[in-house]
Amino acid sequence: MLALLTIAGCALAAWMSLPGRADSAAIQYGTPSRVLALSPTPKGGPPLTAKKIAQGVSVAAKAGVTGDQLFNLWNALEPSPGQIDVSDPSGGISYLGGTLGWTLELTIGILNTSVNVVPSDLQGVAFDDPRMIARFHALLDQLFPILNSHVEYLSIGNEVDVYLAAHPDQWPQYETFYADAVAYVHVHAPGVRVGVATTFSGTSGASKAEVAALNAPSDVWIITYYPLGNDFIVDPPSAPLSDFPAMVNLAGGKPVVLQEVGYPTSHKLKSSDAMQAEFVRNVFSAWQGQGDRIPFLSYVMEHDLNRKFCDQQSAYYGIPDPDGHFSDYFCTLGLLTIGGGKKPGWKIFLDQAAALTGAPAAAGE
Repeated sequence: MLALLTIAGCALAAWMSLPGRADSAAIQYGTPSRVLALSPTPKGGPPLTAKKIAQGVSVAAKAGVTGDQLFNLWNALEPSPGQIDVSDPSGGISYLGGTLGWTLELTIGILNTSVNVVPSDLQGVAFDDPRMIARFHALLDQLFPILNSHVEYLSIGNEVDVYLAAHPDQWPQYETFYADAVAYVHVHAPGVRVGVATTFSGTSGASKAEVAALNAPSDVWIITYYPLGNDFIVDPPSAPLSDFPAMVNLAGGKPVVLQEVGYPTSHKLKSSDAMQAEFVRNVFSAWQGQGDRIPFLSYVMEHDLNRKFCDQQSAYYGIPDPDGHFSDYFCTLGLLTIGGGKKPGWKIFLDQAAALTGAPAAAGE
């Protein structure tokens, strides 16, 4: 769900030209078979600026991560029919992949959790309509040239099970659309592994059969993971120890890409900083137990977000939030506070990142 807060590629590209930028952030200490990413939400939160983004990426790099998940909405890449602008993902891919050498996942929001984000003139057009398919091919044609060798994964939609569960007649339409997109990418960008992001709750629960059918042509299963119960109340922090093996089993031998993994600290959600720290420890333990079957894990997030931004998201996603639980979930996922204070989980994250990459343990922010 947090893919809405993407790192702005254009701002990254602009920062690259500034004098005195931190080139030391590009230091790598080996190439682990499993890639650890971190959503580099910057200190202070939105609105994002080039300076803030640079600081967030620098903190992530110094923490020892070697990957990132980038996200763009289709209707942002094509704000008017046929007018496609891929400068935002191009900037992010060029810097994070080309300069830092990070492994990247690029997610294109066709469906973004509960929201249909196709271009405005395609709203109401069936996903399996030839017009929809042809327009997506045209978008992909503009993206293919910017997909350097560091773009390992491409997700065709974000948490699509949420939208499709609310519009069940559209499952077969999206299956057709997605299968066509996978085939098209395989022809034109054969080095990229393709999947479609779904939530763990949908993948393992009410939409289990539909998600399995949707993933039939996938190279990887892409899953977002926030272990929460009703009204965003947290599950026990031990949940990854059973949930990660369940994911691998559901994928039936295909690799699992964890696009988002996070755990809020809000007391209102019956959580705490200590519970998040235990969750982080269990994430790494569970990940280690699955080895290369989960080759990519992106932790969400670096810093907490500001309250104004979080309050706006319930309206965007159409989630009633009279008790503020959704806003608290969204706002307290960081391993660092919005002002840069270190939660206990940050030290665990740093130590585990160092163990994964063979780097010296980072001192933190």
